[in-house]
Amino acid sequence: MIRLVGGEVRKLFTTKLWLWMALGAIALTAMFMSFTIAFDGTEGNPQPPLSTAEGQRNLFSVPPPPGCSCSSSASSRSPVSSGTRR
Repeated sequence: MIRLVGGEVRKLFTTKLWLWMALGAIALTAMFMSFTIAFDGTEGNPQPPLSTAEGQRNLFSVPPPPGCSCSSSASSRSPVSSGTRR
C-alpha cells in the first residue's frame, strides 16, 4: 500500500499539470482581487467599500449569493439525517 501511494505521489510531481493548475489558480485569484480593489467605491458597485469590515471580508472570501440561507448546516437539510428514507 505504501508503494502504491508513493507511486501516485511520484506520478503527480513528474507531470507538469499540477504546476500549471497552481499557477492558474494563483493568477485567477490575483485577477479577481485586483478587480475588487480597482472598482472599489465606483458608482453602481453593489459591494460594500473596502474600508469596512464587510468589504475586507468580501475581498478575502466568497460572499454567499443573495437570498441564501447559508447559516443552517447542510446536514440538517439532508433527508437521510431527518429520518425519512425513500
